[in-house]
Amino acid sequence: MNKALHDYIRDRERTEALAAACDTKPIYLRHVALGHSKASPKLAMAIERHTDRQVTAASLRPDIWGEPAEQAAGQEQPQARAA
Repeated sequence: MNKALHDYIRDRERTEALAAACDTKPIYLRHVALGHSKASPKLAMAIERHTDRQVTAASLRPDIWGEPAEQAAGQEQPQARAA
């Protein structure tokens, strides 16, 4: 599940407006938010742009753009092993 997108589209009117701006259907945004479908790279970029980066393309497709910075910052970096 993508919590940022899920939270962003809680309101029906907001969902419909985002879907129209991204040239998709509201139900498809819900599928992406719930993890049932993957956003295409084009859709991920459109969602990022039309949500003013409240939902990032990296959070939708970490397989393409890598892990979002806010998630990576919370993880410990691996330590070098002593010889």
